[in-house]
Amino acid sequence: MGINIHELKSRTIRLPLLQLCLKARRSSLYSNAFYLILNTAATSILGFVFWNVMARCFSHSEVGIGSALNAASGLVASIATMGLDIGLVRFGPEVKGRASSLINSAFTLADSAAAAIQRRKCSSGRRETILLYKAMC
Repeated sequence: MGINIHELKSRTIRLPLLQLCLKARRSSLYSNAFYLILNTAATSILGFVFWNVMARCFSHSEVGIGSALNAASGLVASIATMGLDIGLVRFGPEVKGRASSLINSAFTLADSAAAAIQRRKCSSGRRETILLYKAMC
């Protein structure tokens, strides 16, 4: 009267692996996750190649300045978004008909914050700031 494990497994696993893969491929969740993974991998590989080429073509100090500019612009971009990217993912589906208004508001806020941060950094007058942000101002 006990449960036969092998019989239970054969009943639950009816689809072969290939059919499961094809079914997952048609799912928007899996295809979007795959594209996000592909985007991250491509960005990482291209960044690695870029910095390798830069290290071979330019001096150490020039590569350091370029790396500092890259990090500084990433920091400014992170601060400027103010978490609005996560907010759009969270509240976008709830507003349905007014989604374009929400997106426009988020872009306007992020652009204003980035401009304010950039203006403040460029007008501070310090030599280090001028050297690091010379290309951005």
